[in-house]
Amino acid sequence: MSQQKQNRNKGLYLFPPFTLDPCERSLLRDGEPVRLRAKAFDLLLNLVESAGTLRTRDELIEAIWPDTVVEEHGLTVGMSALRKALGDEDNPPRFIKTVRGYGYAFVAPVTFQPAQPEQPPAPPAQPPPAPATSRSRPRGLPAMLGVLVACVVAGGLYLREGRHAETAPTRDDVVAPAAPSIAVLPFEFIGEDHGNTFFAKGMRQTILARLARIGGLRVMSRSSSDDYPSHPEDLGAVAEELSVSNVLEGNVQIAGQQVLINLRLIDARSGRHLWAGSYTRTLSDMIEVENDVAAHVATALETRLLPADTMRIARTPTGDSEAYVAFLKASYFEDQVTNRNNAVSPDAAVEQAAALYRKAIERDPGFALAYARLSMLESYAYWSSITRTAQSIPSARSAANRAVELDPSLPEAWLAKGYVHYYGERDYAAALAAFEHAADQVPNDVNAKVAIAYVQRRQGKLAEAIEGMRQASVMDPRNPRWPYEMALSLMAQRNYAEADHQFVRALALEPHNFACITNRVYALLLAGEAQRAVAVLDEVGSVADPLGQISALRFEIARQARDPDQAFASLVTQLDWVQAPDMGGNTPRSMMEAEAWTMRGDSVRAQAALRNAEQLLKAQLAAEPHNPDTWSALALVYAGLGVHDAAVEAGRRATEIVPISLDLIDGVIYTTVLARVYARLGDADMAVKLLRALLDMPGGQFLSVALLKTDPSWDRIRDDPGFQSLLKD
Repeated sequence: MSQQKQNRNKGLYLFPPFTLDPCERSLLRDGEPVRLRAKAFDLLLNLVESAGTLRTRDELIEAIWPDTVVEEHGLTVGMSALRKALGDEDNPPRFIKTVRGYGYAFVAPVTFQPAQPEQPPAPPAQPPPAPATSRSRPRGLPAMLGVLVACVVAGGLYLREGRHAETAPTRDDVVAPAAPSIAVLPFEFIGEDHGNTFFAKGMRQTILARLARIGGLRVMSRSSSDDYPSHPEDLGAVAEELSVSNVLEGNVQIAGQQVLINLRLIDARSGRHLWAGSYTRTLSDMIEVENDVAAHVATALETRLLPADTMRIARTPTGDSEAYVAFLKASYFEDQVTNRNNAVSPDAAVEQAAALYRKAIERDPGFALAYARLSMLESYAYWSSITRTAQSIPSARSAANRAVELDPSLPEAWLAKGYVHYYGERDYAAALAAFEHAADQVPNDVNAKVAIAYVQRRQGKLAEAIEGMRQASVMDPRNPRWPYEMALSLMAQRNYAEADHQFVRALALEPHNFACITNRVYALLLAGEAQRAVAVLDEVGSVADPLGQISALRFEIARQARDPDQAFASLVTQLDWVQAPDMGGNTPRSMMEAEAWTMRGDSVRAQAALRNAEQLLKAQLAAEPHNPDTWSALALVYAGLGVHDAAVEAGRRATEIVPISLDLIDGVIYTTVLARVYARLGDADMAVKLLRALLDMPGGQFLSVALLKTDPSWDRIRDDPGFQSLLKD
């Protein structure tokens, strides 16, 4: 710090109702202390000293963490936590203004009050009086101790702080989070009938959902804590990894119709038990347990329940025990598809979950949450091409609308409605409105916040989407979904190096996530790192591949290498449809066979394979005439058959259904395929025109200059001067 600032620091900074004392390193609000962590105090002081001046993110990082590597999203989260400490969450802000994409400025008027010069003490005329035997405590301090506002910075912000003896706080000095925080560990199932393990998983999930409805409580997501043991030996280490102060653990035992649930709420730092509860219920009267648990946890953590919180956690999803048990079973199967991505047969798991949700609804037609979850399952299965029929989205829409009608304040109902707009209609404006409504209902639910980031990505607002994913990753640090989604957005920006870093983070948390593996390998191909791509894929080895993702990627690598033998070896003969990395949805396997036969020079067998693919795609179009994935694949088939007009018409049809102006991500896929169609037909001018436009926009998930250099799709126009000029960019 400069000498000038050292001199200025001998005084107080006043920005009502706060007083900042740099020498004492204290912050007062109306005379009452507000404790901040050391680095949070430094951040505030730096901004206040520069009041009225815009500070860049790099300047702040350099000033607060010199000679230390700190990730930018850590600064973002730290700034957010600092705003909470100041109560500066209104719009427009009172104290700290964000200049998006640049930095921050302290905008409140600041008055500097210099310290009074020290006067030499006068000789005492008489001995000083004896010191008082007690010291009065500042008024209001006991109340303040329960509600101290402090900054919680998870992730990169404090992980890499230098350890300086004079400034680094000890474990005992760390201030509690601004809001109490909790992780709910997996509940242990006790019993011989392992067919009932779903009950322990479902009970934990419903308790988590109840706790997430408490506005003053920060709840770690289920995905972040899924892989921890029910009763870890080092609870403090677990809590530190999850960035929470408290842990709820327990076990569930079922004997006949009796259910025994034992739960313990533990302060992870001290190991002190804050609350314990034992519930012995029959299957017919255990529905209220999660409400009771949520209320006791809130009380034990001294979390103030607002009237809206009380109403949210007191709401019983259903009064029918059989409906509730069916709901828990459905959640178990759904989780294997939508969250864990580990179902051996995704279509069978979707079918089981949907049937159980419908059973719950049949038992209780007023079960709004079951309608919402059924809707989200059907939307997801349609979008992911797991179960895609003409009735998928109408059914999901009907269920979501019914959920909203039954309970307009249910967050899941609005999420379901949003995903119908998102997955089924590509109406991103309507989806955004629904997701924002859900976020208002449950402020601490990361799923609603990330849903908003999904929309921003589709709208081409990649910087905002990436920032949303970064914040989700900090809020929910053990969930592999957020770094994975961040990586996809970074791919769109053609920032393949950072995308790979995020893929590695996600795979460290969930090593067998096929979607993450395949996208990482394809990102390496796009970056021109074919050898690394092969090495990563080789590490996967022989694994279950229910959707053909891994096999299709192995085929793509063989195609890029122009190796027909390896291409044939990669084909999964038991699947008629596979998820190819360079297409929008499921693709007939026979399209790949045609590519392999073409590489071998056998045009007769290649044509036969294309005719087979044509029949499959036409049958698909009869069921879904507006499916852009099917039109796009059919365009390539027609191009391979040499049917020029039909190929161009089909390719254009896909781009008209989903233009880039509507959807940056999928719009790029269909336009890229149309360029491939023109290239295969030998129309270099049209292909180059489209490719040049695509390379000028953020479409890096599917197209790069490096891939243009190796992809056989462009061989027919490779010598065209216009195409060659693209390779020099």
